[in-house]
Amino acid sequence: MIRLTTKFNVQESCYLDVRDYTWMMLKKFWQFSNFYGEYCSLPPSQRQQFLQSRQSTK
Repeated sequence: MIRLTTKFNVQESCYLDVRDYTWMMLKKFWQFSNFYGEYCSLPPSQRQQFLQSRQSTK
């Protein structure tokens, strides 16, 4: 079996940017998941109040 590989010369700072971006996106996903979980756990009658209280705290 023949294996094709390509070697790229990438600066280390580029890797740090990717790690920072990945960590930032992971935190945003975590925040959204927590928000959506709380939202879905409420009865429909309280969801609008929950949204309004979240907007007023920002």
